[in-house]
Amino acid sequence: MDCHAANTARNDDKNAFSLESTFENNATSKNADSSSATNLSELAKDSRISKETSPSGERYPLFSKETSHSKAKSSKEAKTPKPLICIPTYNESNNIAALLCEIFSRFPEIHALVIDDNSTDGTQEILNSLAHTYPHLHLLKRSGKLGLASAYIDGFSWGLKSGYSHFIQMDADFSHHPRYLAQTLANLPHFEVVINSRNIIGGGVLGWGLGRKILSRFGSLYARLWLGARVMDFTGGFNAYSARALSAIDLHSIKSSGYCFQIEMKYRAYKAGLRLLELPIIFEDRVAGKSKMSKTIVLEALWRTPLLRLRVKRAER
Repeated sequence: MDCHAANTARNDDKNAFSLESTFENNATSKNADSSSATNLSELAKDSRISKETSPSGERYPLFSKETSHSKAKSSKEAKTPKPLICIPTYNESNNIAALLCEIFSRFPEIHALVIDDNSTDGTQEILNSLAHTYPHLHLLKRSGKLGLASAYIDGFSWGLKSGYSHFIQMDADFSHHPRYLAQTLANLPHFEVVINSRNIIGGGVLGWGLGRKILSRFGSLYARLWLGARVMDFTGGFNAYSARALSAIDLHSIKSSGYCFQIEMKYRAYKAGLRLLELPIIFEDRVAGKSKMSKTIVLEALWRTPLLRLRVKRAER
């Protein structure tokens, strides 16, 4: 399967960026795009690296109480990262090829791991075909639909054993658009957690009804009130963690899934005194396929978030 075929199969709406238009833009601005995006070592020096203050609100660094007077690593101290994009899938045949083509067209050097929960719609066959085109594409097959949290934990564990230094969480449905990878990659050497946020100045959501927007905002507000950490987008899933952060979080002790998995990861990072940064993104609702959101995921976040604070406090004693 090639990128053109994947793009034709995907039904982009007026708010989505098509692969065809992206490739046209890349062709007309090849020098600018390749110099700022395709070389990962240059991204570490990019002028978009966030500073500790930003009056415009476009960048929003977060520091826990333990590190409130710390500074992000200087460019001399920072090392060029070896990032791995982790993408969980279950029946994403309508999206996965187009997403991967978009990612690798922008960042040919980057590595991506797709963690597939035994999809029945041909997702794995598409991935096997794409692996011949993209040598940095990896596939981790799982026995069944085991859930988002365990998919990420398995993906992170695979990446840690393989020597990757940073891990970027992405959905397979273009809600997390690859155009935001540049700002994420640029900040990896300087922050241990990078949160691509819908809830800060410059961020937002497209394609959701009022009820879904309220639910999302309430989820982050609810977590902030209970946990006392000033993360604006607790429930968002487009995040990056350093290997050091994953070690501090203690992945295999996490019990949450869904929304609450994202909350627990960020809260543990905050409590561990790690450097956190929020950057604005526009989240676009999926065009193809079905959302994995359910009432069970929402209810879990409601009852597990208060317990999370108690459990962390107990562990600190």
